[in-house]
Amino acid sequence: MKYLIGVILILVNYNCLNAQNCKSIGENLISKIKKTNYKDLLPYYDSKVKKWGLMDRYGNALTEPFEESIYIFKTNLHMTYFITNYKGCDINISYVDMKFSAKKTEKQDDEYCIGEFYKKPTSDYETLKGFTVEPVSIVTLKTEEVEKRGEISKFSKQFKQVNDLFYFNEKWYALAVLKDGSLMGIIDQNGEAIKHFNFNYKKLKQLDYYRGIENNEIWYYYEDLLGNKGFINLFGETIMKGELLSECLFYKDYFCVQKNDVESGVLDLRTLKWIIKPQKERKFQNIIEFGDYGNDYCNYYFIVKEGEEQYLMDVDMKVYKRINTNKK
Repeated sequence: MKYLIGVILILVNYNCLNAQNCKSIGENLISKIKKTNYKDLLPYYDSKVKKWGLMDRYGNALTEPFEESIYIFKTNLHMTYFITNYKGCDINISYVDMKFSAKKTEKQDDEYCIGEFYKKPTSDYETLKGFTVEPVSIVTLKTEEVEKRGEISKFSKQFKQVNDLFYFNEKWYALAVLKDGSLMGIIDQNGEAIKHFNFNYKKLKQLDYYRGIENNEIWYYYEDLLGNKGFINLFGETIMKGELLSECLFYKDYFCVQKNDVESGVLDLRTLKWIIKPQKERKFQNIIEFGDYGNDYCNYYFIVKEGEEQYLMDVDMKVYKRINTNKK
């Protein structure tokens, strides 16, 4: 019993000391960046130690390089940086009321419940050829318009997956994957593939931001059986056929990094046009964003790699690198 009490006291003291230590570490980090406007705070890469640190947008290093992954510099609605394992601590750095503050990140359980919000469609109907829909009407308060929505409740066993439900010309349609998972198409509720989408694609993915000239069209990224990549709408009209380098594996809101083994570029998903055309010199890796959504401020930066060096580039192709280490 005494041994158990001793262990508990040690753990409590350790946790208290660890919390105090993390607070001190966070305050030390804050002291290095607090004089910098949060809109000017950016990551930089040190190729010698292969880690990222923080600088201002003018290239002055504010901290030592301390993190191997750039993706820990994430922001939310209140301009919070989630910095993981900084000197043994997970720290949130928040910019509130024109001041930075830091606190140790509280550990949360990874478990969550989805049952009340989303029911995964089942494929347990032997006779079902297509899919069934549970309709939901959403009323827009300002215009009092009724938007037709729904959820797929069941689908035929001839398909591996049926999702991305949409309502078009008074009918329900959905993206479907064949049972063996090899081909994709678009079907109606009876399981019939529509014209131009008769399971002749290896990949299909609906676009979120592009709606065509009329602003009400549904477009998809596609890869056909011959390996051709492009964008296609429900009428079979295509854009950028043969121009794309890859699927949009790395995208952030409006932008998509396209790359293969030779070239890379950046695509605007709102216009389906190149912001930065494919090139061999620079290797575009991914996209990060910094900003305060609550104040309508947000900037997007592309992570660029040249040899061992990595740096940021904005949508105007302006480069952001560490210039000196004098500012601490």
